[in-house]
Amino acid sequence: MITLQKFDKNEIIIEVSEQIIVIVHDFNEDIEKALEMLLFRLAFLVFGRFITYKTNIIITFPEMSEKQMRKVFTLGKVFEKYRIYNIVLIIPRITEECNTASLKVFPKIVVEMYTWIPLWNGWKCGNFEEFILLGQMDRTKGLTTENKLNPFSDKFPLVFHGCNVYCANFYVFTQYAPATILEKHIFEEIFTQLKAIPVRWSESRDIDVLIMGTASHFHSKIINIAELGTPFRTVLTFPYFFSDIKWYYTCPKMKLMHGNFYEVFQSTLWLALFMISTLSVVITVLIKKKVTTEFRFFKNTSYIVFYTWAILTSVSVPHMPKTNINRMLFIQWVFFSLIISTVFQKKEIKSIEEILDKDFTVALDAEVLVAWYSGSYESRFYKLGNRFVLKPSSTVTFFLNSENSALCTIDIKAKVILRTYYSKGFKKCNFVQFSSAMFITHFIPNSPFYKAFNHKVFQYFESGLLDNVIDKLTTSKYISLENVTHYKNKLKHKKFKYEHYFGLSIKHVKICFLILVAGCVVSFIVFIAEIVIYKINIFVSTKRRKTVTVCD
Repeated sequence: MITLQKFDKNEIIIEVSEQIIVIVHDFNEDIEKALEMLLFRLAFLVFGRFITYKTNIIITFPEMSEKQMRKVFTLGKVFEKYRIYNIVLIIPRITEECNTASLKVFPKIVVEMYTWIPLWNGWKCGNFEEFILLGQMDRTKGLTTENKLNPFSDKFPLVFHGCNVYCANFYVFTQYAPATILEKHIFEEIFTQLKAIPVRWSESRDIDVLIMGTASHFHSKIINIAELGTPFRTVLTFPYFFSDIKWYYTCPKMKLMHGNFYEVFQSTLWLALFMISTLSVVITVLIKKKVTTEFRFFKNTSYIVFYTWAILTSVSVPHMPKTNINRMLFIQWVFFSLIISTVFQKKEIKSIEEILDKDFTVALDAEVLVAWYSGSYESRFYKLGNRFVLKPSSTVTFFLNSENSALCTIDIKAKVILRTYYSKGFKKCNFVQFSSAMFITHFIPNSPFYKAFNHKVFQYFESGLLDNVIDKLTTSKYISLENVTHYKNKLKHKKFKYEHYFGLSIKHVKICFLILVAGCVVSFIVFIAEIVIYKINIFVSTKRRKTVTVCD
C-alpha cells in the first residue's frame, strides 16, 4: 500500500498489485488539483512500467455534480495517451428524485460504473471517444447493468482489423542480415494474421513493440534502445524460432609433406608405432613357440598375460598359427591408421579461451554482445581488449576477408551468408559455445498486442506453421556447415576442393574404429572355429590311436 502526499484534507491511496485501486477522498471543492495529483501518480506508474496489460485499475471518486463529472471524463484522453485500458471509474452522482406521494423532490445518490473500449472491431484502434456506462446502483433498485461487457477481459481482442502497431529498433526494417530478413518475414506474417499493420515508430506516437532480434540466453526485462536513449521495462514474447550461437574460425590447414618421410611424424608417434609393431612381433613369436604339454602351458602366468594381450590385439590364440601373420599385419594397419589420421592437420580450436589466447581479431554481432554482457562470459569478454569488431553490417565480411579472425554469430545467419563462398572452395570451421539463441520480441507491458501476439505464436507452433514459414524462406539459401572432413561427407563434397582445410574431429577415425570392430568380430569367429577344429582333430587323432591299439 502506497500512501501519497497529502494536500489539504485529501489523500490518495494506491495499492500496487495485479489490481491498482485508487481511492480519491473529498475534493474539498478543488477537483482540478485532485485530478492533477491523480494524473501525476498514474504517470509515475505508467512510465515506471508497473502497469501491464494484466493490470486492472479501479478509481473511486466521492459524490460529485454533473459539472464535476464532466471534468472527470476529461481523463479519457489521458488514458488514451498512457494506454490505460483495463480501467473502471466508480462515480457516486447526486441526482434528484420526485416523491409521487408528497410531490416533493429529494436528492438521491446513484453509484455509476464507467469504462472505455480502446479496440472495437478495428475502428477505434486505441483512440478514446467516450466512456461507456457499465451499470448503476442505488438503494431502492439495487444494481442495474446496462450491458454484459466485461470491463477487463474484453479489452484486448485477438484480431485488430487494420490497427497500426508501432515498432521501434531498426533491425527488422533493414536488409543487411539474412537472419534479420527471416525475423522480419515471421514478424510480418504473425501480424498479418492478427490483421495489424507494423508501422515504424515516430516520436508522435507511443511504442507498442521493441524488436530486438536474437536474444540468446538474455532474459532481462530492462533493455536500452538506441533510438530512445533511455532504459525501457519490457515483457518478452514466446520465442518464435531458435538457432545456435557458434564461433567460426579458419580451419587448420594441412601440414606440408616435404623433406624426409620420418620428419613428417613426431618422435612420440614413431615411438608408439614401434612399440605396437614390437608387441605384435613378440606375440607372433610366442604363438609359434612349440609347447609339449598344454596343461603346463596354461599354468604359466606369463602365458596367461600373453593370451590376454593376444585377444585384445585381435591376434587370437595359438591353436592355428597359419593365419597369425595376416592378423598381425591387420592390427598394425589399424594402429597405423589411427596414428596417421591425426598428424596431417594443425590443432583444432575447441573453446573461447583458445580463441582469446591466439592473436585473433574477434567479430561480434550486436545481439551476441548482449549475451556476453549478460551471461557468464563477461569476464572472458574483457580479455578481448581492443581486438573485437562490432559492426552488425560488416562483421561477417570482416571475418571472411581476414585470416587471423574469429566470428561469433547465430548459426542460421552464417549458414545463409557463407553459402556463396562454398562453391569457391572456401571453408570455415566452428564449434558451439552457447546452447541456443531465441528469437523473441519485446513489448511494452501495457501493449494491447502482446496477448494476441503470444496467442498466435502458440497456434503457429502447435500447427507447425512456423517451421513451414522458416523452411520456405531458407530452403533455397540454406547449405549445411557440416565439417566436410567427416568420412560420410567426403564423397558428397568431393567435387569441392576442401582438402586444403582439414578440421580435426574424432569422426576422422570413425572408419578405422569400424574396421577394428569388424576385425575383432571376424577374429573371434575364426578363434571359435580354430578351437572347434583343433578339438575335432584331437578327438579324431585320439580315436584313431585307440582304434589302432585295439586292432593290435
